[in-house]
Amino acid sequence: MSEIDAIAAHRQALERTIEVRKARLKTRKQLLKSELHARLTPKGIVSRFPMTTVAIGFGVGWLAGRAIRALITPQPSYTKHPQAAPRRSQLASPLMQTLKEIALQTLTNFALNKTRDFLVSRLNVSRTNNDVSNTPNPSRAKP
Repeated sequence: MSEIDAIAAHRQALERTIEVRKARLKTRKQLLKSELHARLTPKGIVSRFPMTTVAIGFGVGWLAGRAIRALITPQPSYTKHPQAAPRRSQLASPLMQTLKEIALQTLTNFALNKTRDFLVSRLNVSRTNNDVSNTPNPSRAKP
């Protein structure tokens, strides 16, 4: 009878251990969930990537300003004075246009690269978490 009592006591100890570990896992899950939620809020993203946020904001503002200015200002008519010599601003215009295109392309590439890196890191974190949770425990393997 003492062997049966020993087995029953051992079983109860194992059940207590399982319950304690379940509680720890539940607490850890809630902690990770709240941390992930805090990181994915706009405020969390801005606090983690301040310079990227400023660059993206600058680029979006610049594009919006150009769009609004194009809607407000009338298009110049070059047919009024066909013999007139080109002004300096007209000569500098192709250079400025080229510089603007380069800046826009650089900002766009920068924003896209940062966004891609962010998403790749998030996917890697979720894959790592899934791999860890799906990995069998060798101590539980049956002989």
